[in-house]
Amino acid sequence: MFEVDFNRKPRYSLNYEDFPPFPPPNVEFPPGYPPPPLAGGMPPSRKGSFIPDDIPGLPKIKMADPNAPRDKYKFVFITFAVVGMVNVLPMVFFITANEYWMYKFRTVGSNSTNAEDRNKLQANYASYNMIATTYTGIVCNFISTFFAHKIHLTTRAYMSLIFFTVNFIVQTVMVKVDTDTWQYEFFGLTIVIQVLMAVLMAVAGAGTMTIVAKFPDHYLKVFLFGQGVGGLISAILRLITITIFTDTISEAFLYFTTGCFVMGIGLAMFFFSTKTDFFKYYMATSKEEAKRKVHSLREIFHAAKSMWKIILLNFCNGIVPIGSITNLVVSEYQNTGSTWGDNYFVTVMSYLLSAICDIIGRGLSSKYDSIFSLPILFPIVIIRNITYATLFMFTRALPRTLPIWFKHDWQYGLLLSTYQLSGGYLMNVIMLQTFRVIPREKYEISLMVNMFFMGIMLAVVSPLGLLMVSLL
Repeated sequence: MFEVDFNRKPRYSLNYEDFPPFPPPNVEFPPGYPPPPLAGGMPPSRKGSFIPDDIPGLPKIKMADPNAPRDKYKFVFITFAVVGMVNVLPMVFFITANEYWMYKFRTVGSNSTNAEDRNKLQANYASYNMIATTYTGIVCNFISTFFAHKIHLTTRAYMSLIFFTVNFIVQTVMVKVDTDTWQYEFFGLTIVIQVLMAVLMAVAGAGTMTIVAKFPDHYLKVFLFGQGVGGLISAILRLITITIFTDTISEAFLYFTTGCFVMGIGLAMFFFSTKTDFFKYYMATSKEEAKRKVHSLREIFHAAKSMWKIILLNFCNGIVPIGSITNLVVSEYQNTGSTWGDNYFVTVMSYLLSAICDIIGRGLSSKYDSIFSLPILFPIVIIRNITYATLFMFTRALPRTLPIWFKHDWQYGLLLSTYQLSGGYLMNVIMLQTFRVIPREKYEISLMVNMFFMGIMLAVVSPLGLLMVSLL
């Protein structure tokens, strides 16, 4: 009979292909270790079956390299959480500062704060912004798929962090500038800045994710968690500013100034983390990767073919631009003299509650990321999007001609919280599935291809935002 020494320490390797098939034939398992249903050395995500992580002799998925230096004080780990947060902070800040944009694009001379009196710029700002950044992102993502790897990964990360910080400084200055006499020009300037952000995100976005993916599994999870925290930080800052100040300009100035400070902290932490031995160890091969030839169409096609299910799943998950509607939702107590309805509703309900539920969903995904297989995820995301898109059309989004089914704030809050909780969960699960279906050495090109097709998806669905607003 074939004998196995269960007390033998596993030999160290990061590749499952280096391990012999498990379990070997005719193995007698000790008490407490029933034989798993799979024979083979590949990870469960690649075989479609489950292998317990705690079986002696079998390493865990994406185990940490035992030869790596220690991450002192978990500094790199904490930095990745902060970098995940600041990577989404600029876009989130632009969205969360909804009252500021409504003020900047208001009809000059009119003191009306009624949502039904919104002009064209106010009603369609979110949709125009999405369209402009989406089509720019497609072009840049396509070019980046071929050439982005020629720029060092950390250089790309620095490019995005520095530009985002400068962007916050510019926006802070613009808060104090009177734009009433040149609203359309200011609108155009705002869109241009957003387009430049889309360019940087196309060039550097996959690079940052590739950096994180080189580290052990929990570093990727904390990075994704940090992205969720970005929305929460933005909402909390917004809540603080509207509590301290009563005028829109002072609120926005403190809001964007705080954003500058947070971005500066993120940039400084990333700089110091790159100097640690732990970071240098896992990034040792990045210089060689930058010397590789420009990716060919064949390589890109092969990457797309290997992850077509993930690409299609992302399309199904983001096919409905719900944000175009939620940006227009107002409280049932608006214009009644209620502090809640006039000042706090949008920030608390549309942003703070959304961010909290999104984080809870992301947290659940880190523990229950293997409940649903890819074939089951498809009908889940399709049914979810169709259902919520229909329901949100009948909330208090103004201006509108359709009837309102959900007239009360608590009904909208319940609808929004379940949507964001399920969305945060599904977003992280899909991302974790992405890293399980592609080889580690193909991470960057696969992420670039995925971002390119996500850009195409957004280009297809972004006009739906204008359509949904017009149908109201």
